[in-house]
Amino acid sequence: MYFVNEFKVNQNKKGVFSKFKALLAHYPHLSLTYREGRRSNDAFYSSITQVNTVNLEKIQYSNEWKVFLNGEHEGAEKVNFHFIDDRLQEFSKQECKIKLLPKLTKEQLKVIKACQFFSEKIRNKILTPLEDDAWQKMGAAFSTTFCVVGKDMMRGLNIVEQAMNSIDKHQILSVNDFLNQLTGRVDELVTACEYSDSEGFIEGTAKEVVQQAIKLQTRSLKLRKSSRIKR
Repeated sequence: MYFVNEFKVNQNKKGVFSKFKALLAHYPHLSLTYREGRRSNDAFYSSITQVNTVNLEKIQYSNEWKVFLNGEHEGAEKVNFHFIDDRLQEFSKQECKIKLLPKLTKEQLKVIKACQFFSEKIRNKILTPLEDDAWQKMGAAFSTTFCVVGKDMMRGLNIVEQAMNSIDKHQILSVNDFLNQLTGRVDELVTACEYSDSEGFIEGTAKEVVQQAIKLQTRSLKLRKSSRIKR
């Protein structure tokens, strides 16, 4: 069974969009972006949004939707949906080769949601404060050194964001497994970083985020254990 077999040529946009919702049981990270107009040279909307938060009314006047099956990450599979007069056109030969993933179990969905929630905690509690600090240093015109440090910190934070997006959460067994994969992926990306890091702030910032994330998970587990004991 192939992903595109779930759709029919000449199907209208409403029918296609309804099918996206049904496919969330197979692809909980199903996301999309779309051209901002009807013409083929109109730009795609800058952000990529998870399908479960998109309203059809917002995208119904666009004639091309770009759908990411497992969210936007390196190597993510994607399918372009082209429409003429509200009717779906044929897919490319390459898109027709993408196999449909099996429906996820309740346990798998539970783990994926836990990883999504934890990823947002990393962004809100760790990445955002460090990003604010980096921007402040970059804006310190009185000190070239501070500006360089801020730029390197931002590069380290971008590495962590890239690492989180590159992890296929379909294969994750737990939040701890997600952290283990994040640690390994950050190490790989730091090693492959194209920028000079003579002061160590790129690597230091990226690995500091990972260490804080591990501590955050440890505290969460302790709080859950304490809560269960009190009950």
